[in-house]
Amino acid sequence: MFRSTDAGDTWEHVAAAPAGSNELRFEFHDRGRYILSRTGVLHRMVEAQ
Repeated sequence: MFRSTDAGDTWEHVAAAPAGSNELRFEFHDRGRYILSRTGVLHRMVEAQ
């Protein structure tokens, strides 16, 4: 678990992606959940309604 406020957003590492996956998953407390791929692309996760 780690946090960063470098850009003014507070976030925590949520969980490592499944084995073999090439993603890191993060939760931005004020803006929802994101997946950061190791290629550097940040994807917002859409919550099921």
